[in-house]
Amino acid sequence: MWDWDWPFYFSPGQCEAVIIDGLCASACTIVLGAIPHDKICVTSHATLGFHAAWDFGANGRAITNPEATQMLYSMYPSPVKRWISARGGLTPRMIFLRGKELQALYKPCYLDAQASATRTPLDTPASAIKAPARAQASAIRTLVSH
Repeated sequence: MWDWDWPFYFSPGQCEAVIIDGLCASACTIVLGAIPHDKICVTSHATLGFHAAWDFGANGRAITNPEATQMLYSMYPSPVKRWISARGGLTPRMIFLRGKELQALYKPCYLDAQASATRTPLDTPASAIKAPARAQASAIRTLVSH
């Protein structure tokens, strides 16, 4: 189902910022619990998608995994948990957090200001950028300390 190891590519000690730009859904949202809140920013294009964890059943169909869903939910920061709960919790149906609601929970990214403030250019070589494996890699970028 998910590659549970990928969020730990984001090392809080090496990461200056995590920029969420575009769709970050499913396992991608684990970054919200893996990285400190103050190191995450969202662009105007960012959308977070949440749903219950699932496994394949004996017949090959997806079935909700309550234990994994609870573990996933427990990783999220309290404001995100409240937002999810207000919409019925994590269910098989995807719910999306975006726009003003998302920017009320996370600071907006000002990419030009961010790059100059951290002295890490946005054209940092790919070898210096840590990104999630097998997830929406284009939705998340990190600025790493040198």
